[in-house]
Amino acid sequence: MRLGISANQLRTLRPVDLAGILHGLSRDAGRQVVSLAEPVTAAAALSSLRPDAREALLGQLDPADRARLTALIAHGPDQ
Repeated sequence: MRLGISANQLRTLRPVDLAGILHGLSRDAGRQVVSLAEPVTAAAALSSLRPDAREALLGQLDPADRARLTALIAHGPDQ
């Protein structure tokens, strides 16, 4: 998958920018991007997606990543 940005640049994106990228990707590509992003940023980006899109993308993640991001989404980054 090529996004035109490096993994390091991906880790520095703001949640709104990451959400914009996720919106245009397939589930598999979205899974890869979420896996590379900082968890707090990924959770914030996922929070801004439609619930069905968010759940579909979360369903693509491994159980540990899904649990961590679900907890961050539910409780915020400080929990």
